Amino acid sequence: TSAEAVTPKHTAAKVLDDMKKRNLDSCPLLVGKKFSALVSEASFVHRVRGRTGIKVSEAMVHKPMIAKEHMPVADVASIMVRAHYRRLPVASKGVLLGIVTPYDIISHLKSRNALHDLKAQALPITQVMNANVVTVGPSDDLAVAIDKMRSGYGCLPVVEENELMGIIAERDVLELLR
Repeated sequence: TSAEAVTPKHTAAKVLDDMKKRNLDSCPLLVGKKFSALVSEASFVHRVRGRTGIKVSEAMVHKPMIAKEHMPVADVASIMVRAHYRRLPVASKGVLLGIVTPYDIISHLKSRNALHDLKAQALPITQVMNANVVTVGPSDDLAVAIDKMRSGYGCLPVVEENELMGIIAERDVLELLR
């Protein structure tokens, strides 16, 4: 098996530890030498059902790294690559404006055939980010965040009265529930 693959012999804890060490959100499950399924953080998080009695604020990352609204796309992309971020909230004076993922940046570059001159572009990240962001409140039960994550969101900004309080990702949920 490859270094990233897991087998049915691996425990859930071992799989999660390995994924965290390698900063992966998923890995292939091999039965024998054949691909069987993709095991992901979402696979584990989505199995949690019902109220947990845990507030989102207990699992979220407080004061997350953000992209400021005036930052050029190239600078945000550089931060994401260097720090291995899979998404960054975009904010202005503490107010959430949107969220940006590598997919958003790549889609922008592809649509404009602009890969060759990314550094030359001074386009602000607000032109690339997703402004339709699903959020959760810090006092919400963790189950509320998990239910929203089931719709395909790997993380949710935590917002209270329009102010970005933090961010909660599937990995944060897993860390708390372990």
